Order: sequence, then C-alpha cells, then structure tokens
Amino acid sequence: MIYATCSILPSENSEQVKTFLQNNSEFSLIKDQKIMPSEGFDGFYMALIERKN
Repeated sequence: MIYATCSILPSENSEQVKTFLQNNSEFSLIKDQKIMPSEGFDGFYMALIERKN
C-alpha cells in the first residue's frame, strides 16, 4: 500500500504512518521518502507499507 501526500508536515505524514502501524500490527513500513519543495515542485511524502505474511 502507498500512503502519499503533497505535504511535508510530519503531522500529516510520518506521524500518521506511525499511528497506523501502531494500530495495525499486521503491516510494516518498507520505505518512506520526503521530497522537499524546490523550484517548480511542491513538497511530497510517500510511504510504502506492506501487509506481513
């Protein structure tokens, strides 16, 4: 599953993923990435979350 936002605020990104994972132990975070705003681009956050087998 991909969780993505067009925000760089931790309260909308990593903190949401952390809360989700704490409440759903059958999932784990594979990778996350924050892309900072730059000329012509907004900031983004993406997290790859996988259901454990």
